[in-house]
Amino acid sequence: MKILSMRELDLIDIKINVEKLWKNKTPDEVAFMFLCERANDLCKAKDCLGMLIGDRESDRVSERYARSLSEYRSEGTNFEFGRNIKNLVDSVHFTHSHLSRFLQLADIYTWLLQFRNRNNGSDNIYHKAILDIWARDEITIYPTKYKEWPK
Repeated sequence: MKILSMRELDLIDIKINVEKLWKNKTPDEVAFMFLCERANDLCKAKDCLGMLIGDRESDRVSERYARSLSEYRSEGTNFEFGRNIKNLVDSVHFTHSHLSRFLQLADIYTWLLQFRNRNNGSDNIYHKAILDIWARDEITIYPTKYKEWPK
């Protein structure tokens, strides 16, 4: 939690309200598109080039996301107010999570967010212990960019 609270670390949250999606859109496709938009916005604001690193689950999934990012770079994202993606390199780098500290950190961040959402207000002593750590002044885990959709 201390590492995730570091000033030098930028966090991005994407929450897809699955029950409100159209039938022709899958949550993972929409979430990836918004992640690309938010990561691109962050890199643009910092005047830098970024690269997405993903967990290699399967070659089929890896290929799909690599193709999507390439399409976003050439054509923009595909909603009514789609964005040009120019500050991300045109391919996602996939590796196994045990080989990347960045992915391990992302896994911890995701787990912590889910834990807090599920267990906030719990009377379980173990849940309270983690939530008490989260409440410390030095723990400031807030996203730099976020998107919740559809509202």
